[in-house]
Amino acid sequence: MRNHLPSRPSSPRKLRERPVAQAQDPSAARATFARMSSQLTDHDRELLRSELTPQIDEILRDAGELERVEELERFACELLLPFQGGEEGVAGMGEALVEAVAASDAPAAADLLAAFAVLGPGELASAAEAVPGGPSRFEGAVAALEPRAAARVREGAAEILQVRFERPASGEYQLAGLFLELEGTGGAALGGMVTAPTAEPEPFLPAPGGGRPRAIPVGEVAELFERALARTAELGLAVERELGVCLPLIARGLTGSADGLPAVDVELTGDEPEGSGDGESGPLYVDPLDEDAYTLIEQGLLSELDDYLDDEWGAFVDHAPFFAGSLLHWKWGYADGRLGTWTCADLAEFMLDYAPRKLPSDDETLAAAPGCLALFLRFLDDRGSLAGDPLADLLAEVDRLSDQLGEAARDPGNWGMAKSLTSQMAAEGVDLGDQGALDAWMEDFNSRPFEERDRVLGPALDGMASTPAPPVSPQRRGPTKAERRGKRKQARAARRRNR
Repeated sequence: MRNHLPSRPSSPRKLRERPVAQAQDPSAARATFARMSSQLTDHDRELLRSELTPQIDEILRDAGELERVEELERFACELLLPFQGGEEGVAGMGEALVEAVAASDAPAAADLLAAFAVLGPGELASAAEAVPGGPSRFEGAVAALEPRAAARVREGAAEILQVRFERPASGEYQLAGLFLELEGTGGAALGGMVTAPTAEPEPFLPAPGGGRPRAIPVGEVAELFERALARTAELGLAVERELGVCLPLIARGLTGSADGLPAVDVELTGDEPEGSGDGESGPLYVDPLDEDAYTLIEQGLLSELDDYLDDEWGAFVDHAPFFAGSLLHWKWGYADGRLGTWTCADLAEFMLDYAPRKLPSDDETLAAAPGCLALFLRFLDDRGSLAGDPLADLLAEVDRLSDQLGEAARDPGNWGMAKSLTSQMAAEGVDLGDQGALDAWMEDFNSRPFEERDRVLGPALDGMASTPAPPVSPQRRGPTKAERRGKRKQARAARRRNR
């Protein structure tokens, strides 16, 4: 099975390519900001320029010439991320960032300054607008979004606010979602995203449990977004990184100004001590307790993957969405929630533990597995969302583990309970697409002698354990960061035990 991984096609369709991972996490630039106070001496200012300018120039050169306006917007918002929320240590640094971009003769520099002028906060935007230079190719198109429709959907203690934007210049549409936590925070916004542009308007997303979105007047959506973010700021909570990146774009589309919505803190990569294991950093992080956020991001990624695939990927196209969904679900439900961050250790756990336990073991599926895993990693890399180990190392690890995956997946001792049951059903000729037949078989199976049932389920029960629900205490101001972190750890532990 080894050495049959797909190479990247010569010109795959990339819906939202962002060529540089550095722009996804400008942590070096942020570290420079954090060492400076808002009151700079002349010596401080010179030191800042000497450190920041070469870093920004390298990022811009790696970016190359950005081809689409949404690529430029994303690139700009990534670099502007440290300035959100009035974070201590970065106030007053916008001028230095603008000067660093203006000093570069990289192809994207002029376009980035134009994006800063539209999407940057206050003084930074003014500084970018004042820089003399050539016109941007995207003049007038940056964040030129018009809200056309809005909806909200509630399920349990969560709510999703959605707004569909149109880009009048291109006739394309983008969907923005804001995820509200009603229980414990009283409607604070903690996550959200903006989907990639599409030629046709996408339908509003339903709730994970099937709840239908309810249309609301477009004129109300800005007030609803503002109220939710104000609640987040009031409680001192930080929004997830993906929402932080998208907020200037959403604010511009709803209010006409990147500063038009309340400022909130953002969970930035590198905020947690190394080795803390909380999994709150990295691109595409989703809280393991936030099923609504995960559902929206998963659907968005799979939609992009569908556009990314074409005939050049060959036989892997048919199986790629299944494996992509499996990888995302494992990363969110069993691992650290960082959907874009992958290490060789992650791949080993998925391929040698989760996949044998959960995924089908037929020859066709197993033959497609290594190629589809490699394809998904390349997809993340092409859209600029891959972090963790280098892509080459990840692909080599997939290749190295391919044979072991096949052996482990065919061993019934590695199967989970659901897989053991469905395999037995198939062996007894049950039509797995017939719900009545499934129910009848389960009723018969439950009446069989214990020894026979144990023979089928066997080791699948070994890893099962019950986990008591965490104690619930009344909170008037919402959970603290430490309490939320504790809930996340409990959720991961419970999922691992009960998989």
